[in-house]
Amino acid sequence: MKDFFKHPIVAGTITAFITLAITTPIVAYTRSISFSKSLKAIWDWIVETLTFGIPLWIILLIIVIILTARRIFRSSPESKPEFLNYTNDVIEGIKWEWSFYTYGGKYDFNANTPIPICKNCNGYLVLDYDDYHNLKLRCENCTYKKQLSEWEFSDYQNKIKREIMRRIRTNSWKKESI
Repeated sequence: MKDFFKHPIVAGTITAFITLAITTPIVAYTRSISFSKSLKAIWDWIVETLTFGIPLWIILLIIVIILTARRIFRSSPESKPEFLNYTNDVIEGIKWEWSFYTYGGKYDFNANTPIPICKNCNGYLVLDYDDYHNLKLRCENCTYKKQLSEWEFSDYQNKIKREIMRRIRTNSWKKESI
């Protein structure tokens, strides 16, 4: 329902009706008296409506204080979840590195992450196809190789993502992280 009122056509229509409801009586009243008297009458009505027996400067001061406090609270840094510091781990004998991004208050992995890293020399592991559907990860710097059980690297990467999310949900990453 909130999105309904944010739609430009709905918001414009509601604004038009509110403006019409406010301006019609004012225009009708001001046409019956001179322009200067109508401006004074409108100003007196606004001041009388807003003050309720309180001086106008106090009301304006309260508004300024509220807006300033609101700006300060909005600009203060929000506390981020602790798991955002969890950016690498060893899973199935391979060191993995990843990062998160935020969208709409939710978190997800950045594109093409997690990335496989060699445990021995910290080099990147690259895909290596030995035979038909025999997928391996191979280090370009040392002799490390890892046979993968999946046929596609994206399937294996999704499996690792699910394991990372499981560790985050169970808080076991705090004990197992590097």
